[in-house]
Amino acid sequence: MIAPEKPKGAVRVFSGGDLFGESGMRCVLSLLPSLLKTEKIDFCIINGENTDGGSGITEEQVEKLFSSGVDVITGGNHSFEKKSLWPVLDKYTNIIRPGNFPILDNDTIQRNQKLFPDQAASLPGKGYTIVEKDAGGSPARLCVVNIQGREFMKALDCPFRYMENILEIMKTEYPGVPVVVDFHGESNNEKEAFCLYFDGKISAVTGTHTHVQTADARILEGGTACISDLGMCGPVRSVIGSDPEDSIQKALYQTVRQMKEAPGPAALRGCITDIDRTTLKALSITTVDEKESL
Repeated sequence: MIAPEKPKGAVRVFSGGDLFGESGMRCVLSLLPSLLKTEKIDFCIINGENTDGGSGITEEQVEKLFSSGVDVITGGNHSFEKKSLWPVLDKYTNIIRPGNFPILDNDTIQRNQKLFPDQAASLPGKGYTIVEKDAGGSPARLCVVNIQGREFMKALDCPFRYMENILEIMKTEYPGVPVVVDFHGESNNEKEAFCLYFDGKISAVTGTHTHVQTADARILEGGTACISDLGMCGPVRSVIGSDPEDSIQKALYQTVRQMKEAPGPAALRGCITDIDRTTLKALSITTVDEKESL
């Protein structure tokens, strides 16, 4: 067992970090099912924005992840890079992407359609989803929200205001449902500020994007579990998933290089969070770092 004994009546959630490339898929498909069973996981979330060669996710990969026990796939800044994969975001209700990408008003949409008739009126997908499953013999629901940070990244709509809007929806439409957030961001400062601002209002905030698992997993005073970054589901001997040789040469000579996925064994990284169904507060948070053997 990795996590402590599951409290009676609690909902247990596994949140997996950025799944990177073929090795990340292989690792998740081989290690995740046993982890879910051994740790008595009720809900499983995986960030899949890097699954297809580091950018986006294919329908085939989605089906394999769902079959292995994943309930929700979140995204990030690479979610929209391959337009050929956009239909996947609309087809599956449990694939989400950062919800604070800009939303255009009707006048702007109409103007853009005249200027760019082949351009989509709006971005596909959505920023949150509600999952319902059997948990320990009784039905349970979980709200999963995907948000992207703005520090050292593209300037999107405010993640704080977006989250406030989601919480208002939860109050009126889904009262009593715990909320878990995948905060996809570069800055740990921004992630920590977000966690402290929403402490007591959200059950858990798990950071993704930097691919390096941080050592700050904790439960705040208000009952919100948080960690700045879950780490990466991908090759162990790598530079955030890429072959070290490419990254070293790029750093030494400051030249543009095509980055290749690193070979070798991979690791399944993330955290397990227990949430009280009545108070919606986190009871425990435990990091996961399971390495495969090849």
